[in-house]
Amino acid sequence: MYTAKDATITGRTVQVPAQVNRVIGTGCSCREIVYLNASDKIVGIEQSESNSTGGSGKLMAYMVARPELMSLPVVTSGTTINYEKIAELHPDVVFANSAEEADTIQSKTGIPTVVVYIYAVGTPEQMNKYKQSLRVMGKVLNKEERAEELIGYIDSYEQDLKNRTKNMSSNKTVYMGGQAYGAIHGITATNAFYPPFEMVNATNVAANINTSDASKGFQVEKEQLITWNPDVIFIEETGLKTVINDTSNNPE
Repeated sequence: MYTAKDATITGRTVQVPAQVNRVIGTGCSCREIVYLNASDKIVGIEQSESNSTGGSGKLMAYMVARPELMSLPVVTSGTTINYEKIAELHPDVVFANSAEEADTIQSKTGIPTVVVYIYAVGTPEQMNKYKQSLRVMGKVLNKEERAEELIGYIDSYEQDLKNRTKNMSSNKTVYMGGQAYGAIHGITATNAFYPPFEMVNATNVAANINTSDASKGFQVEKEQLITWNPDVIFIEETGLKTVINDTSNNPE
């Protein structure tokens, strides 16, 4: 056993086994487990990641890359966690995206639960938290080398984009619709600090809506989008089907 300090500002510490062979990631943290090349350790998934009715596994790149995961037992449905199923699967550790959730899972199942950050990375502070979280997950899963490889990959692409765009200027405005946050949404779901826009210094028409200086999804009124009249609209792939259905049913 060793003490793993989680990747949030909560200050939680938790004893986890030195060798982790079975893991569950709640709050979409299964994605990072796959990124860390530890998908063989996953023993349960969330309903949204499955290929069952209501599941979106076939729309999630990390699940498409590891389709065998979509048939694993489901341990959450929406915001409801099936603690009995988690306990039944006997994971060595569980990852959760908040201290409150981690405390509840651990108290109800007796399984070590580590908090990780798997949210947006549109601001430098968020990106630093994400990288720190990858390192914690890498340590827990004995994938520390892979975690550093991923962080180096992120850093190299960030720098490459900065180099490519630092001397460029454009009067074109952009908008991103179909932002997924908590669930799949339509064209009015967007992000004031959409990471790809931030990395290439694009002029995001939604930038002035969110004043919290945090990259996260939110809804805007259709009339606002029409008023903005952006030169280019990008659609997040996970929301593409919803956007197409919405525009077909509401052509106005």
